[in-house]
Amino acid sequence: MQKTKYPGVWRLPSGGYHVRTSAVDPRTGRLLTRKRTLPEASLDDAIQEVARLRQIAKSGGTVRDPKRPTLTVFARSWLETHLPRLTSDLAKARYTEALDLHVLPDLGDFFVDQIRDHDLDAWLTKPRQDNRGRKYSPHTVNGWWRVLKMVLQAAARKFYLPDPTAGVKPLPLPQREHENSLTPSELRAFFEAARRVYPKGYTLAVLGFTLGMRPGELRPLRWDVDVDLEAGTLTIRRSQRREYVGPTKTKRTRVISLPAVLVDLLRTHRAEMKGSAGFGQIAFPTTGAPGIAIGIRALQKFGSALGLPPRRLRGLRWDVDIDLATATLRRPGAEPRPISPEAVDLLQRRRDRMKGFAAAGDLLFPSDVGGFMAPSSLDKPFRKIAEAAKIKKPITPKAMRRTAQDLSRLAGVNDLVTRAVSGHSDIAMQELYSTVRGEEMRKSLTAVVQLVGLT
Repeated sequence: MQKTKYPGVWRLPSGGYHVRTSAVDPRTGRLLTRKRTLPEASLDDAIQEVARLRQIAKSGGTVRDPKRPTLTVFARSWLETHLPRLTSDLAKARYTEALDLHVLPDLGDFFVDQIRDHDLDAWLTKPRQDNRGRKYSPHTVNGWWRVLKMVLQAAARKFYLPDPTAGVKPLPLPQREHENSLTPSELRAFFEAARRVYPKGYTLAVLGFTLGMRPGELRPLRWDVDVDLEAGTLTIRRSQRREYVGPTKTKRTRVISLPAVLVDLLRTHRAEMKGSAGFGQIAFPTTGAPGIAIGIRALQKFGSALGLPPRRLRGLRWDVDIDLATATLRRPGAEPRPISPEAVDLLQRRRDRMKGFAAAGDLLFPSDVGGFMAPSSLDKPFRKIAEAAKIKKPITPKAMRRTAQDLSRLAGVNDLVTRAVSGHSDIAMQELYSTVRGEEMRKSLTAVVQLVGLT
């Protein structure tokens, strides 16, 4: 090609012209290049085409205000001011995850005053799959959309812009053919099938369906701080989702007074867990907070009390190898041996200091490798249980919370008691000026478990 004296115009060896021009995209601030080959055009046609392409590149509505940031920059500042207002740490994690993983990779480079409704429509309808190749549900995408909508509306208010979300509608939700909830007769069949198909998850399912606990509240339950078998209580204080472990969704701790049948179930579950790889907190870990991790010198003191060399203490677990209730030390391949009263006192003080230490070995429902169960780990077992129980409608772990509400209503449980157990925060003033006592809670939950044949 031969360059002409006109900017952006080149003459082709075979005749005709090649034109090219560049301009800054007002929507992203990036340099855009427009070009076209005109094999049969005259020089005047090529010059006119350059002007036309330059106008196309420059056009984009209003001229961008250089003070207006990209969506990424504005979203970061919005999170810094908005997140402290949220009461739930889990909600904070979800807002951040929605923006970082699903919004900003697609729209983050756009300036906030250059985002249009068609950009948002395209983002909403974009095909998406998770890391397992499964399509995201409309409920999930609409949840991300609500976060993006708040960010864009905040930008519109700050910079006096028209709201780009005004004409955008969320994805239509599929109509559910069956409610994700079980009747009392279906739940009896579900429990019977769970004993056969998924015995290690039977206790979790019973607690979830009768107490209406969120799955994220069941996963981090621990024997040392959450379960009091003597008092017959279960304390719900944490929620877990992926890497997040923190307060419950409502940031409220609730203590549930359990009926005798559920206390016995927990005792049985604890006895069955003993000896399993997922049970028993390490008594002398090498890592952890000050006072939890233990060095060789301190370990020698415990070794002397137990009559063992320090190196053999590292793998000992509470309630598995060290049984303070019976003052017995059990080690693989060796006969149980008694522990002296002085050693029991020393070990008891050690364990009391470890109360509240987040060790996976103390979980009620650990994963197969000893850590927290994955949020999706119950999906397949629930499908198999439902199939074994001959329940035709699809059942997911969310059915536990919905079913518990239905059971409480059928059992005649007072709405206030139901909310105190499940942790729903509706009718806040009624909760504020009312008290649900332990005996009332226990009596009501006894009616619930009797309704499904647990005696």
